[in-house]
Amino acid sequence: MKVKVLSAALMAVCAQGAFGAPATTLYGGGATFPAAAYGGVEWLTGPNTGTAAAPIYASLPSAPITRLISGGAPGSFMAVYAASTAVKPFAFPANIVAATTIVSGKNYTIKTLGDTNWASLGVTVTPAIGVQFTASASGSGTGTANLNVRPSMSYCQTGSGGGKNVFIGTRTADFVATSGNANGLSCGNFNTSGIPFGAGGGFSAPASQTDADFVGTDAPMSSSEYSTFKNNKSSTRGVPVQIPVAVGAVGLVYNNVNTGKSLGSAPLAISMSEACQIFSGAISNWSSFGYPSKPIKVVYRSDKSGTSFGFSNALSAMCTAEGVTGFTTQETFASAFPLATPPAGSIAASGNAGVIDAVGLNDGAIGYGDVNDAVARQRITPTLNDVNFFSVKAKLGINSATTKLYIAKSPLKVGKTFKLPVGAVVFDKTYAAGANDLNGRPTLTDIAGVPSARAGCMALVTPDSYGNAPLDANGNYSIYPFQAVTYLLFNANGNGENAVNLQQLAGSFYGPATAPAIKASVTSISPTNGFSYIAGYGPTAQIKNCIGF
Repeated sequence: MKVKVLSAALMAVCAQGAFGAPATTLYGGGATFPAAAYGGVEWLTGPNTGTAAAPIYASLPSAPITRLISGGAPGSFMAVYAASTAVKPFAFPANIVAATTIVSGKNYTIKTLGDTNWASLGVTVTPAIGVQFTASASGSGTGTANLNVRPSMSYCQTGSGGGKNVFIGTRTADFVATSGNANGLSCGNFNTSGIPFGAGGGFSAPASQTDADFVGTDAPMSSSEYSTFKNNKSSTRGVPVQIPVAVGAVGLVYNNVNTGKSLGSAPLAISMSEACQIFSGAISNWSSFGYPSKPIKVVYRSDKSGTSFGFSNALSAMCTAEGVTGFTTQETFASAFPLATPPAGSIAASGNAGVIDAVGLNDGAIGYGDVNDAVARQRITPTLNDVNFFSVKAKLGINSATTKLYIAKSPLKVGKTFKLPVGAVVFDKTYAAGANDLNGRPTLTDIAGVPSARAGCMALVTPDSYGNAPLDANGNYSIYPFQAVTYLLFNANGNGENAVNLQQLAGSFYGPATAPAIKASVTSISPTNGFSYIAGYGPTAQIKNCIGF
């Protein structure tokens, strides 16, 4: 049983949605793709290259920082969240606090559902999740909690696959302390290539903590992952909670010294058909684009990756119409190629860092990866000076509707928000990993046996809703076509007094009405950084009902 006593003066803060937590740090990890959005780029190393045009890079340290923390880059989501004392994602939830009159001069005891003394207190807890505040005599109790102090954040990049494996309980050795490592596995230094994402690197959690507070992933939970979570953790953590929080552009990054173009100059524009042919191997030489003959070296992720899921989702959705068949939606990209066969001369690299570095080190290379990470790396790494992104357009040639060339969309100019179409978010479904339909599209399945109190806790953005880029009235893409949806995963139970902080963390991605103090100050999620907030979905009820104590 965990009990804290709060003064009446502090209960007013509770009414605004803040809540004390015993932990000073919330430990998370997983997807490398949104790491820059969550915590900025302070894990990168190099000289101070910040400018007035790009002030975020002025904060880069000269020594390695291997995990993202809230005290890092100014303007990062987690830094702003941790510093805020006035966030109001929700009114303090009626579904968590029963009808209790807050009386000045009295203390209030927080008791969790595990408290065996509820009957003696004459308290009925409804609904089945949450805590109860009960008044005690004036002046009694053992102390107060500072509800204005928000915990800091720690986020270790392990890749989506590695993060989900920790979350479902198959890589607990990376998180739980062992005799040889008091903090479990430490965060890997993902500033360099060659890091075995999904096979090494932990969460750097303290020995007192045995599970992650949250996990980031760019691929939704699969049916098998959900089942594994249920088998390993349902008795203590209930069910998984999956909440989409942001959308990011997957950039097509290239390196060809003959193009004379580096990051910041006008990028080359290719059509969707050409992009499909490059990654299928049908286009294998730069001469196809009018440059001197040079083999194209396709670079792809070797590890289980949410970035790969998002990119292959787009290829399997749009390439068939371009006459290129065989792509499937996979987290392991080697299996996503037509006939699960990478083009000749391809290079497999682990993690986003590995892909970007491999492209930068190989003249003629073309790969895919996180836009923000690639931009930051090139600013501090001279060997990446020839790396640039393709812009992508729907078709080659002249658009008959406009009598002008088709307009190419850049991954460096995405929208501030990504508007989901009606019906894009479905609940209590997973995707069957590897079990694509005949067109290579992922199949969704209903989750059986969801407890009624936890119905709707698994939100999934249908892959079709962002895999098929919409066209405007003139036949141009209305958005950049390669996108990935980022989710945060939470445990429904066993969060203790961190529950409200976790609720607020998830809710703060939405607004502006729900969290203006957060979104107005975040600069890491912006059109020029390749990240967008989600519009067209409001998870308030889901968050309040699902992330319990």
